[in-house]
Order: sequence, then structure tokens, then C-alpha cells
Amino acid sequence: MPYAAISNKKTSGNSIDGQGGWTIQEVAEVKAKLGISNSSSVDVKLGDSGITELTEADLRVSRLLKDIHPDTQINLRQGKSHLILKTVYTNSLKLFFKKVSQGGSEISVDIPLQDQQKLGGKYTVNQDGGVEVSGPIMVGYVPVNQGGIETLFPK
Repeated sequence: MPYAAISNKKTSGNSIDGQGGWTIQEVAEVKAKLGISNSSSVDVKLGDSGITELTEADLRVSRLLKDIHPDTQINLRQGKSHLILKTVYTNSLKLFFKKVSQGGSEISVDIPLQDQQKLGGKYTVNQDGGVEVSGPIMVGYVPVNQGGIETLFPK
């Protein structure tokens, strides 16, 4: 994924799988709605992607910091909330389900266009067999680190 090189990465709408990778909640939802039980993996293709970014210096001079409620400042210091520096987003996400063939190789699961009705309005089935989720979709973010929070909101 394009944001894998960003340090302190977090995910949104995703979950870390415990092995350095991440899973997408939409994958489980699409799989369940289509009844795909023999899928062994999924390929994810991001659409046009971008990054929005602030710096800690930008935050320090922002007049908005003084308006952050004291309870929220406590939550920030305790790591229960985050101030976001970078947001990685995409305008679409395509999911391609794969299954293991008898020969051991992976082949794409063909999703018929008529199955699109099972997915509801959030998803569309593309001609290439992928299921597309339209965005904007936040695929990752980088929060202000704990040292930066303590500098911005001293006790």
C-alpha cells in the first residue's frame, strides 16, 4: 500500500491483522453478501490517492488549539484521542477475490454483474470482476506523537 512507508501509521475502516498487514472491513461485508466462501485472498487496488498533511509547527501556531476542550486535551495526553498530521485517502477501492485452484495457483473469483443487487448501493461490480467501493475513503493516517501532544498541551 502507498502509505506503508509512513511512520506511526494507523488505519481507519481497517484493522491490523497482527502480522504487519491490514484487513478491510468492506472485504468481510462483500464476502458475506455475495456468499463467497472459497476465497483464499483478496487483491486491493486503490484509485486516485492523495495525502493531506499538517506539520506540528502548523498546529503550534493555530488559534484553534486554545479552543480544544480541557477534557479532550486530557484524552489526547492519555492516548485516547488523536490529532491527525497526515491523512491518506483514495477516491475508490477495488476488491478482487481469489481462490486456490486444484493445481495450487490462485484464480480470480468471477462476480456476475447480476450479483450487484446483493451488495446494495455502496458497491458496484466492475466489468473486470472487481467490486468497487466509491470514496473518498481514508486508508490511513498519522497522528501527532505523544511527545508532540505533551508539547502542545502541557499539564
